Amino acid sequence: TGTSPARIRDNDSNFLMLRQIARRTLPEAQARDFDAAVARMHRAVAGDGGEPRAAVAEVRASLDGLVARIAARSYSNEDLRAIAAGLVADGMDGKYRDYAGAEQATMAVSSVMNYLAKRGALRSLREANAALDRLHETVRNDERYKPERFREALAALARTLEN
Repeated sequence: TGTSPARIRDNDSNFLMLRQIARRTLPEAQARDFDAAVARMHRAVAGDGGEPRAAVAEVRASLDGLVARIAARSYSNEDLRAIAAGLVADGMDGKYRDYAGAEQATMAVSSVMNYLAKRGALRSLREANAALDRLHETVRNDERYKPERFREALAALARTLEN
């Protein structure tokens, strides 16, 4: 999240999917601005700089336009695959180090993969389900969560997204 160790962190797990959708929906510069606003909010809430209310207000102000664009757009299989791949890539980069983020990313990836399966857009449904089962297993118990196991399961899942 870009915050210092031992700082209070807001639970932004709902932003995991939204940031990926923004990357497919908004022009590149606007998507980067949205990511940056979310990062500023993290730092402000954690006490690492900035005023939390102002940072939250900035993110909130950007949501109305984003939601309107999302509602007006149809997402192709390519878009959905890119959203799932983006979630996987963020996880491989260590952005879901904590259990809550990993759990939310797992649910988000599962939702997108389920939609792709319903569209018949997965190369091997059996392989995808096996990879999702391994991913779900890594977040089954918060007391036993290991980020390295989560990243390994993400790597296996990434292969199912390739055409």
